[in-house]
Amino acid sequence: MPRTLARAAVLALIVVLALLPLPAHARSALDVAFDVADGRVTVTGTLTDGEEPLRRRVVVASLDGARQAEAETQGNGGFTLRFDLPSDLAAGTHEVAVEFAGDGDVQPARAVGAITVGGKATGQKPPSSSPTPPRRTESVTPTASARPDPTPPAPTTTVLTATGPAKSVNSGLLTLTGTLTDPAGRGIVDAGISLTDAGGEVDDSYTLTTAGGAFTTFYAVPEAQPSGRMTLTLTFPGADGLKPSRTTLTVVIEHTEVASPNPSPSESPSPSTTPSPSPTADRGTPSPGASTPATTAVQPPAPAAVTWFLLASAVAGGGALLTAAVLVFRGVNARGDGDEEGSLSFLDED
Repeated sequence: MPRTLARAAVLALIVVLALLPLPAHARSALDVAFDVADGRVTVTGTLTDGEEPLRRRVVVASLDGARQAEAETQGNGGFTLRFDLPSDLAAGTHEVAVEFAGDGDVQPARAVGAITVGGKATGQKPPSSSPTPPRRTESVTPTASARPDPTPPAPTTTVLTATGPAKSVNSGLLTLTGTLTDPAGRGIVDAGISLTDAGGEVDDSYTLTTAGGAFTTFYAVPEAQPSGRMTLTLTFPGADGLKPSRTTLTVVIEHTEVASPNPSPSESPSPSTTPSPSPTADRGTPSPGASTPATTAVQPPAPAAVTWFLLASAVAGGGALLTAAVLVFRGVNARGDGDEEGSLSFLDED
């Protein structure tokens, strides 16, 4: 009977565990737009989890299933993919797909568009397929030439500048500011700026440029950072038609030790209430390093029994002296009366 109950309990537990819902993965959504001009395909878009942008995720563009280009999403989830159409691409309609393979607890996503080569655009928009459909998927089907552009436009050079404090201490917080511009001084907005130190990239210091290409970020100096020169590198990885750029900052660190809550070996212990005998204590000579307050603090109090004994002895002694004085006084008076023998006879009495 007990074995039957145990088996039934185990079976019930298995059924309950089987019915528990599995943890849901976060959804992802691709919002893309396709463009084809002079034999070059440009795909722009954003990757989100349905509400918030997904940054630093890799998206890949493919043509008829063949991988063509890849890019990493920026801080706002945006990305740009470009690739040239193969020179031997056959005329007709071809599929262009953008895919995010998923990452950890984020589900993959896929968006599809169609282009027509060597003929009139059909206007076809194949549906987007994804384990979690994106909020919006856009695609175009323009007419494209199979001949690649022999002279594609060169990416624009970028200029990254940064300033910060020249000195700091370990565990200090640095405020770094700077700008990202083109050679003409025009600010580049919504560009991701990363920061690296001797240990690699610092995720908490990643930031985006704002109006005028300006940015502000923060860096916490490690507590174990030794004294000396510390180098920080700020990097713009490049983006839509923009070349990457970087700059470095040097900060002089002064290392300071954090005070320990435990007393150091050099600290003198507090005086003990029980005096320790020293080699010179018996001779009444104080130690060279002893101070007067310390000597006074360790004098033992007189025992209460000794005090009462001395008081009792004083009282007994005083009584004896008083009795002796009375006896002598009586003897002197008797002698004055001429009775010398009588004056001392009281000493023979029992």
